[in-house]
Amino acid sequence: MRAVVLLAFLAVQNPVDVAWENTVRLAHVKNKVAVALASQPDYVCLASFDRFYTPAGGVERRMDTIRVEVAYVGGKELHSWPGENNFSETPLTRMIGVGMVGDGDFAVHAHNVFVAGGGVVRYAGEEGKLLRWNYTISAFQSGWTISRGTARQTVGSAGSFWVDATTLALVRMDNRATDFFSSFPLQAADSRVDYGTVHIGEQDVLMPVRGEMKTVALDGTENRNVTEYSSCRQYVGKSTISFGELPATVPAAPPVTTERITVPPGLSLKIRLERAVELATSKVGDAVEGSLIAPLRDGSREIAPKGAIVRGRVRLVNHDPAEIGLLFDELEFPGHAAHFAARLQRFDSDVPGVQMTMISSRKYEGQVMTGTQIMPSKMPGVSVFFVKSGVPKGALMTWVTE
Repeated sequence: MRAVVLLAFLAVQNPVDVAWENTVRLAHVKNKVAVALASQPDYVCLASFDRFYTPAGGVERRMDTIRVEVAYVGGKELHSWPGENNFSETPLTRMIGVGMVGDGDFAVHAHNVFVAGGGVVRYAGEEGKLLRWNYTISAFQSGWTISRGTARQTVGSAGSFWVDATTLALVRMDNRATDFFSSFPLQAADSRVDYGTVHIGEQDVLMPVRGEMKTVALDGTENRNVTEYSSCRQYVGKSTISFGELPATVPAAPPVTTERITVPPGLSLKIRLERAVELATSKVGDAVEGSLIAPLRDGSREIAPKGAIVRGRVRLVNHDPAEIGLLFDELEFPGHAAHFAARLQRFDSDVPGVQMTMISSRKYEGQVMTGTQIMPSKMPGVSVFFVKSGVPKGALMTWVTE
């Protein structure tokens, strides 16, 4: 009997040893994640945001899906519309214009916990094959800023992270905002990030593969975004490759130059849509393309010929009621290109179910977008109209430059 009691006593681990073991383990985790984050190459991914809205006491409905390319270059987050390859530090909130969107929040939380080492971290135990820690970070240390309409506040954060018990690789981070001012128009903001290993260039990179963000307003309305990252690749700046001088018998091709032209306001662009814009499949950020069915003229002067290509983007997709917002802002024909602003004046062919929306009669409240709300001031050049199922290929439209 005494031997059994002694063995049981020895099996109980000293609490001091347990605390020390968890401290050492946490140090290994922080170092592993910090090294992984610091060794990331410059990369770019396609980010798809599915956005959902729930009225107070109501049922959640899907608003839209937005697609943008996100690049991490030199520690900075850059953005571009898909295929445009024109990355800038323009915030996503300014690019997209309406609705909730997160801007760099996922990187902030990981940096605070694993690189900056701010806040308090406590071991929370094993959960299956994962190890969990809880953490809290004050508003003075977090650097997490949340905007809602004209209100803006730096908040604290509290959350948890999980790592693989064998490899100590980061698997997931949950985070919730704390220390809201009583006057701030949100009562809650939460996020979750799932991490994975993605092969980029010649190395395996730790990075977010899925994220979710949710906010709850004071009146109980909720916004939720689900972000998926795909098609990740190494970001390579523009470069020139030389293969030596061409043989004397082969004439060098003349350099291709493009003249930037100016499009005056008040001109009519007669556009034929070259690809259908379907309500069921279109995403905010999708490219749209049309062609001029008549020369663009300023009086007797021809600015662009018939057949010139006009490009733009889908900028709004709303399913309840069914609405689409388009923007055309690029004009191109051989040797010439122009950037312009314009508004849709009318449809010149019969498009079943299409009705124009009077922007001036619409209203905007806070950051919540419903079927009868839009904020034109943050979406310059975007024309919105009701549809039945979309706009077919070949539809004719008249846009007027501004």
